[in-house]
Amino acid sequence: MSGAKRYQGAVPWLGSMAAVAVLAGVFLLLFRDYLFPLGRPGLLLFGDFPRQFYPWRVHAGEILQAWLSGQGLALWNPYGGCGVDFVARLETTLFYPPHLLLGIWLGKALPYAAYQALALGHFFLYGLNQYLLCRELDCRRPAALVGGVGAMGGIILVSWAHAPIHLTTLCWAPLMILFLHRALDRVSWRAAALAGLFMALGFLAGSGQMIFYAGFSLGLLWLVWAGWYWGRGRAGALKLILLGAVVPLLGLLLSSLQLLPSAELALSSHRATVDAAFAAIGSASYTRMAELLTRANLLLGPLTLCLAAVGLFARSNALPWGLGLVAAWSALYAVGSDGFLLPFMSAHLPFFKLFRFPINALAVTNLALAPLAALGADFLWRGKAGRLRASLALGALMLMGAVLLWAGVPVAQLWPLPLVAALLVMALFFRGMLTRLGLAALCLAAGALGLGAADSLPINSIHHPGDFYAPNPEVARFQGLVQSEPPFRVKFQGFLTNFDVRHSDPSIWLAGLVHHIPALGIAGQLNDARLGRLSLLSRYNLRLFDLLNIRYILGPVGQAAPRYARYKGVVVEPGQVWRLNLKGLYDAPVGKMELTSQLSQAMEVPQGQTVGSLTLVLADGTTREFPVRAGVETAEWAVERPGDKFAHRRAKINRSWPVDGARFQGHDYLAAWRLEDSRLVTAIILRNTQRQARWGVNGLALNGEQIMGKPLVMKAVAPGVWENPYCLPRAYLVSEIKGLARGEAAQELVAGLAPAREVVLERRPLTYREGEPCENAAPPEVLRDGPDRTVVRACLEQPGILVLTDTYTSNWKARDNGQEIAMLRANLMFRGFALGPGRHELVLTYEPSWPKLGLVLTGLGLALLMVLLFLGPKKQMAGPEEAASGKGEPHEAGQ
Repeated sequence: MSGAKRYQGAVPWLGSMAAVAVLAGVFLLLFRDYLFPLGRPGLLLFGDFPRQFYPWRVHAGEILQAWLSGQGLALWNPYGGCGVDFVARLETTLFYPPHLLLGIWLGKALPYAAYQALALGHFFLYGLNQYLLCRELDCRRPAALVGGVGAMGGIILVSWAHAPIHLTTLCWAPLMILFLHRALDRVSWRAAALAGLFMALGFLAGSGQMIFYAGFSLGLLWLVWAGWYWGRGRAGALKLILLGAVVPLLGLLLSSLQLLPSAELALSSHRATVDAAFAAIGSASYTRMAELLTRANLLLGPLTLCLAAVGLFARSNALPWGLGLVAAWSALYAVGSDGFLLPFMSAHLPFFKLFRFPINALAVTNLALAPLAALGADFLWRGKAGRLRASLALGALMLMGAVLLWAGVPVAQLWPLPLVAALLVMALFFRGMLTRLGLAALCLAAGALGLGAADSLPINSIHHPGDFYAPNPEVARFQGLVQSEPPFRVKFQGFLTNFDVRHSDPSIWLAGLVHHIPALGIAGQLNDARLGRLSLLSRYNLRLFDLLNIRYILGPVGQAAPRYARYKGVVVEPGQVWRLNLKGLYDAPVGKMELTSQLSQAMEVPQGQTVGSLTLVLADGTTREFPVRAGVETAEWAVERPGDKFAHRRAKINRSWPVDGARFQGHDYLAAWRLEDSRLVTAIILRNTQRQARWGVNGLALNGEQIMGKPLVMKAVAPGVWENPYCLPRAYLVSEIKGLARGEAAQELVAGLAPAREVVLERRPLTYREGEPCENAAPPEVLRDGPDRTVVRACLEQPGILVLTDTYTSNWKARDNGQEIAMLRANLMFRGFALGPGRHELVLTYEPSWPKLGLVLTGLGLALLMVLLFLGPKKQMAGPEEAASGKGEPHEAGQ
């Protein structure tokens, strides 16, 4: 039946409240340690959570409260990388309603534990939404609880809990499916509008990957369900098409304030140039996929898969087959380059190649498996199953078991399979109590086993509190050091941030670093692609490190030479090539080479297989190539990780380090080669020939001298704090233009740049703006450095180029002494201004065009939403079960 009557009864709210209470209890039991870190020695989400998401929430609260006080909404975030539009980073979730209300309420005074509880609370919301979806699909309450509980512990989402955007996005997908089903079932514009509203929430929740996967799955469901309704004359094709089109249209319109700047940034980021090989990074093998699917959730384990196989035949319509199609495509896509689906989809369908880690598609698999499992549980709960469908379900169950055993899943891990098969046989002959008791006992046993594992949830990044909330002497020393300093940049654990003493709140520092966003050396991040190229170049031209305005490097207290003060080399992604030019860097003949490196995501690379090569380009134009093999010259960094099977052995270890929170050590490995005769080398080329494995190259020594990984000369100024004495100011003057170039040509010029005296521009300045008279020359001084407004003053004796080391974007407008002045792109990604003699006061303001257009589109979306919400269904349609049986009565599984 179609969902409208199922909530009727003598006390309709009592059963619903009991179901909510069960879901809440399971949630509290599962995440008890993470929800109360201050009340008991629990665990904290670490990794990306304090490094990105918590600082983003604090910064969002700060700018929202400033906006409420009449200061305007500061859209530019000067603290990330070298500056980026705060809203353009989809993951900042500024307009996501729970985060918006949180920022307005608490501002920057957001407790870490409170945000962690809010993020994890979406697991409960996800389970509740799945429960509501299962009820919409005409499942009894006990069966719907199976779907809700099963979804709540989805292993992919749990493992990514430290990056909560995946969960906050996917938790709205069940409601998208619910209202899409209702829209088609009842030909309801109101339901289609609500589906679009929840899709907009998914967009605003921050994970582009998850909302894209969920949106694609919604399209598949519409295709199957609408085709079924149309084929039986339930509705016209045009109306079904329009109902389906309303959902993405409303979703895009209502989230346009977030999506417009994100699209603008994406076009200038690394993602805009990736190929299909990029999408295969982070694939799962068939064995790994089968292992994860049998642990599809922590609470019901392989029981979910078994019940889902039964659920495929629980209805006589297309409803379960649409869900089965979603589960199938996402599971096959997660296999990545080892399968056929990802190469085809990333090469021929738009947007698929933009997202790494296809293994995350298993979260969508779990999204579809949960309601399928509920349908299977409902099928058994009703009892007295029809012979044909029960036989088909039994066959699907046996086939699934055979495939999983073929994929290497241990027999013991499939313990629910024979029990579900026995329940199916019982359902052929008995109705009611006996089958229900068996199903209830099976679910309780599986749930108890799942809750027993709650103390070892597979969250990828956790931290024991220790002194996390205690006063941090390192932070206090550093703050005292910089009280009189102007804003500058700091590098901390591979992350680049701007530091401003006005924002040196210790509570924020204890969560990582003030408003910092990962940018340097991370392929695929949604930042300006030129920042990644400049960072790459800085690894073998240390003067570019000074150009980035990095004044301090923070490292662990007690270490004489922190690893953060060394360039670690590069990560050569699958199928990619990296070139190191040696001209001016090392001009002596080379007789011996030593390479330190390690692999990641290379569990299944066989012993001795070539994973890449090192090629020498000699002065006479010839080349010498040396293979790099797994288990010989390099190996997986975590080859000793307990519980995992690796297809290759360790190579010769160069360095080992303990892995936080784990009982094994990571390694990098040393490979050495000798040339028969010493030759002059002009370049070195590193090539990764794998489809999935990433090759991290940490060091390269020629004749015993380190070329890559060369330490910086740093000055220790406090425990754990090192100063770069060569750091260039935020704004400085140069008199020489080294060249005019764009793209790769500009990159080659910047590679050998002496940034203190020369600059690379995209185009020659038409004129040098004359300034007002001044008596004495003065270097540039940053008078104001606010989020959306920067003021720089300088007095020049000779014409020159003023370089401001902030990200170049056309949305910044500049005025010199009140008159507009052209802004040049300097040194790949910074701002340059051609100034003549005299005094200059540059005022830069951030004036993006997207807010006006975004407000217009959002307004149109709200208007369309209001119109559709007040349009009731044209007619009451029979539910899919009623159409199948030809009756208007509730469906019985045995009919």
